[in-house]
Amino acid sequence: MKNSSLTGGWFFAMLLPMLALAAGCISVEVNRAPAPSKISLSDRKAIMDLISSYGHTWDNKDAKGWTGLFTEDAVWLYRAGGELKNTIHSRTARLNFANEKLEQFAEQGIQTRHLQSNTLLTRNADGSIHGETIFMVPWQTTGESAPRLIHTGVYRDTFVKTKQGWKFSRREVHVDHE
Repeated sequence: MKNSSLTGGWFFAMLLPMLALAAGCISVEVNRAPAPSKISLSDRKAIMDLISSYGHTWDNKDAKGWTGLFTEDAVWLYRAGGELKNTIHSRTARLNFANEKLEQFAEQGIQTRHLQSNTLLTRNADGSIHGETIFMVPWQTTGESAPRLIHTGVYRDTFVKTKQGWKFSRREVHVDHE
């Protein structure tokens, strides 16, 4: 097997340039700056944390914390069965809404649990981020042995980066039922 092409210099003469080329392609790809339309991993993580905070603050009946997730002039809309049921345009109105609803839940012994998944994020031309997240919200009242599924739907969001980090500038709640 002295004449085998796998032994001797020919194999290594071809292998080394191919490995160098492959390594060069990989390093070029790794070092390439993300395109402006891409979302950085740190921004994506911060937005995903914001989405999680929405559920945690509401489920923990933290009206002030929930309200703080939005920009001052953010719009919050609620649609059921395709029909617009409620629109809130200011921080004060959001805080009043949250305080009222969460107080009602506490009085009725209702515990909510937001389950959010399958989030898709895309960058808009103005630098804001559009997001869509599927959700389910079960409720469990005092004395119930198991939670009941109350809402399913999709959140359609616009996120903007502020001095305090990413915030909701718009959240549309689309529940599947009427």
